[in-house]
Amino acid sequence: MTLMGFLSPLLGYSLKGISLPLKHLVERNRPNTPRTGAIEAISNRPYGSHPRQKMDIYYARRNHNLPIVIFVHGSFWVTGDKEDHKSHCYAIAQAGYTVFSLNYRLAPRHTFATQLKDICIAIKSIYEQAHKFKGDNQQILLVGECSGANLIFSYCNALHQEHLRKSLKLDKLIPTESIKGLVSIYGIHEQDGNFFTKMPFRKTIQEIFLGGKDFHVQVELASPIKHLVKALPPTLVISGEIDPLFDQSKNLVKALRKKGCNVQTQFFNQKDHPLAQHYFLHWQNRPETKASLKKILKFLNQQTISFGYNVIPFRPYKELSNR
Repeated sequence: MTLMGFLSPLLGYSLKGISLPLKHLVERNRPNTPRTGAIEAISNRPYGSHPRQKMDIYYARRNHNLPIVIFVHGSFWVTGDKEDHKSHCYAIAQAGYTVFSLNYRLAPRHTFATQLKDICIAIKSIYEQAHKFKGDNQQILLVGECSGANLIFSYCNALHQEHLRKSLKLDKLIPTESIKGLVSIYGIHEQDGNFFTKMPFRKTIQEIFLGGKDFHVQVELASPIKHLVKALPPTLVISGEIDPLFDQSKNLVKALRKKGCNVQTQFFNQKDHPLAQHYFLHWQNRPETKASLKKILKFLNQQTISFGYNVIPFRPYKELSNR
């Protein structure tokens, strides 16, 4: 075993340990989860047999045929949890959507493409059971944060390209026309080039996620920016210029537009938004977080169709947070 092979798992678990005090700090800055009698919340519903293969579900009790939002958390494939975005999911559900927030298996114990296979299984399960939770499986929108954005774009690329499905050994896919939109929140879309150039432990993080076998092949497969197609649904890309990974979002927009895709952006300039760092979405009261949520809801509304059901009026996030 090489020295890096020995150290990589240790560093992976260390990153999880580092994330715990950060999570406690975030919790102190997070308002109480908005709870309203209009929203049904189901926690830890399994979509597979592994303890990490679970999802939380939020939907309005009195509505039906609601567009579906699937939220995939980030944290570099080694940590993170669906709990991190509970308040966002409540707010989106309050606006008239059925929301599924996913957990998935993590590195270093589970390397690429285990996480992507979990996303496939979860989305297929949601597609087949949407009616149980007032959802319309013909209107599905995917939202990914950080590494979660990497997974949702990799998933959509595979939907459209058979050679990727074979290379990644993916099955349990749903019809491409069911996916109506994609949202990338400071996502990671390229594993080589300038990936993580300003981040510590970048090579080790990659090795933890991608594993040591066929590393260069894995780098290619885990870089969704290299496999984009014009048929991808409309996309919203959110990031801050001060984020060390901002180039990932900027390059994604450039590549999508080159393909002729429909792209919207919410980029926060460094001068006016010095707090729009990576993970800013975890600080619920920051203006960038509120502006992002507002932009996401506007984008979701643009991509979905109302069939005349009584959607609950969305109230400002601040009001919801203080309930």
